[in-house]
Amino acid sequence: MKRILLIASETNFSFENPNSAVANYLLTLKRSMEQNGYRVDTFPAIKEGGDRVVSTAQRSGISGKLKKTVKALFPRLYYGLVLRQKIKSLSAVSEFIISNYQKPDLIVEFLSIGSELSVRLKNHYKIPSVLIYDAPLLDQFCEVHACNPFFSQPVNTLEKKMVEHADALICYSASVQSYLQKQFQVKAAVSVLPCITWKEEIPENQNKEQVIGFIGSFLKWHRVDLLVKAFEKIAAEFTGARLVLLGYGQEWEKVKQGVDKSEFRSRIEMPGFVNEEQLTRYKHEFMIGVMPGSNWYGSPLKLFEYAQSSIAIIAPETPVVSDLFSTDEVLFIDKTNALESLTSNLRLLLRDDDLRIGQTRKSFAKMQGIYSRSEQLNKFNEIIAETLADGSYN
Repeated sequence: MKRILLIASETNFSFENPNSAVANYLLTLKRSMEQNGYRVDTFPAIKEGGDRVVSTAQRSGISGKLKKTVKALFPRLYYGLVLRQKIKSLSAVSEFIISNYQKPDLIVEFLSIGSELSVRLKNHYKIPSVLIYDAPLLDQFCEVHACNPFFSQPVNTLEKKMVEHADALICYSASVQSYLQKQFQVKAAVSVLPCITWKEEIPENQNKEQVIGFIGSFLKWHRVDLLVKAFEKIAAEFTGARLVLLGYGQEWEKVKQGVDKSEFRSRIEMPGFVNEEQLTRYKHEFMIGVMPGSNWYGSPLKLFEYAQSSIAIIAPETPVVSDLFSTDEVLFIDKTNALESLTSNLRLLLRDDDLRIGQTRKSFAKMQGIYSRSEQLNKFNEIIAETLADGSYN
């Protein structure tokens, strides 16, 4: 039996975190590989019951009051030190894996900032590797922390090394595929497989109430505040409409403060994280699902979830979203006047049942076709089999 090592080296990562889309996605890949006859080990390891055995959580090298002061006054220095510590820590992880894991026949790594694990391990074991490319790492780090840190050049150096030494690359869209081929000297095939966490299919219901929903992280680029503003602009016209914002994140408190001041606050719900049973119940209610904003590279997880749940979709016209969905399946937000465009799209879907139902049917059909679990996992397992069959490592 071939043995595969699945690596996710992101700080504080746990394969058993139910609120992590990445964890759910990687567990789906793990189970699929196991169903195809492979033995799959993971880093961090998973104990029976789901506890994390090894953590990559790191400190910045600063503690207590000094840490808060440096972070507030010198954020570029603080986050630069965080990066240095992360890279230093991960440089020792390969030795831990070599000492504590059985030799794998293949490495599959979800690329995280500061990692060169695949390169080190493949050079030690003389085995191939598959790299799942989630994002331009430094761009993502700067977006999350609103800071361009000092000491960041090693991040770019390691990312280049990882991409150019991979034997197969997986990314989420044609736009990211093009970016990789232009930015790096890519030697491997680059396959496009969107990051999807398949859930229960919810059939069409034409008798829904006017419930507008958001599911996901409250990150800055998701622009959840924009959705609140758009809802306020249509709430007086559509007196039965409600807004439900599911999830949590760095902007949640800021959005909640705005909602608390809204004259329509009694019609806006912010329950935070919910369990799977509650999430399914909410999705049965949603008439319209909105992703108000996004960055250019991320896989639009929530759009796949809306589509699979027969929920009409409004989304930003980013390169990745435009790669994955058409104007027949999604109403796009014009970035030149995002608030007015989102408001107009909400009005259109609330007024025009035929348009909304037609759009919903097309996106639902896409989830049963090219974006179905079987279709996507078959492609993934073909990549695994082809990479394992590479004769250059025999």
